[in-house]
Amino acid sequence: MIHLIFVLIAVTSLLAARTQGAQTPNKVDPTTCFSDMKVIGADCTAATGGIIYRAQTQAGKVLASGETTVQSIHGNCNVQIYKPSTAMISESQIKSSVDKILTSCLPQAGSTKFTITGNEVTIKLPACLAVAGTKPIDQADCAHAARALPTIGDYGSIGNSSSRSEVVAQFKTCQLKVSTSDGSAIIAKIPDLDVPLLQLHECLENWGVVGIKGASGPNGRTYVQVTSV
Repeated sequence: MIHLIFVLIAVTSLLAARTQGAQTPNKVDPTTCFSDMKVIGADCTAATGGIIYRAQTQAGKVLASGETTVQSIHGNCNVQIYKPSTAMISESQIKSSVDKILTSCLPQAGSTKFTITGNEVTIKLPACLAVAGTKPIDQADCAHAARALPTIGDYGSIGNSSSRSEVVAQFKTCQLKVSTSDGSAIIAKIPDLDVPLLQLHECLENWGVVGIKGASGPNGRTYVQVTSV
């Protein structure tokens, strides 16, 4: 089932405590301008450029999963992104949204929103994360960790009697976690991890996560995540 995830991006002024007046350019455009807030476009562009992206995919840089609120300030402009923790929002999506606000609203501040489908939220390409102070991962160890994952039932789904939605196994340098986004039971089998584990080789010695099918919930996804021990 395809479902929609909403992402809100706002450009506000540091000098205004709150927004009292708001207007929408037209009924179709989701952009809203704040009549009592003034911003400088160059400050907002610089603030957008100051956002730190923690993951790199083949599609470009994205915000790290787990982040729900991201703020970047330059001068008098505060760029804010509000998103679900599992949504992987790209640098290009953020820049185009801020440009849209500035084009529609300057010199006023404003906000806009967009939706992404559940298919887009699923991480089909690995998102890699270099974490300072952690030990390197030997990706071959992750394949061994996968073989140590518990399974349940005749079908051989990943899981155990105490947890059907998240399981963890480790081998030498690699800790492997398989979990569902919606808390439903995992229906993926260990052989279903072969392809995502190969994809995670792109992360080299770094942490990584990739999404696959394999959750029993109609809106669920299964995440395969590797971190160092």
